[in-house]
Amino acid sequence: MQHSANYQRRLAEGSALFLKTDLDVGLTMIRIAGQSKVGSAKRERNIKKSRLVYDTVLRFLPVARLEQEDSLLVNEKLAELRAALEELGERF
Repeated sequence: MQHSANYQRRLAEGSALFLKTDLDVGLTMIRIAGQSKVGSAKRERNIKKSRLVYDTVLRFLPVARLEQEDSLLVNEKLAELRAALEELGERF
């Protein structure tokens, strides 16, 4: 029983780390896109990659077993990424 509880805790920690790291990367890419010339390949590439991060996190979020604090942080970053994507013209 102890092994199972330890495994569940480590799985939750790994899930939270993956989602937070992925969102940090997406937020960095969308900031770069926002600073890039409108219509440039660099801007479009970074918007596309940021959207992929957003969609990936949404896909994994329902199965991730996050602690309340991690859940709040992930949802906060997700909302920030969505707002930045919308600001650069991405439609949901």
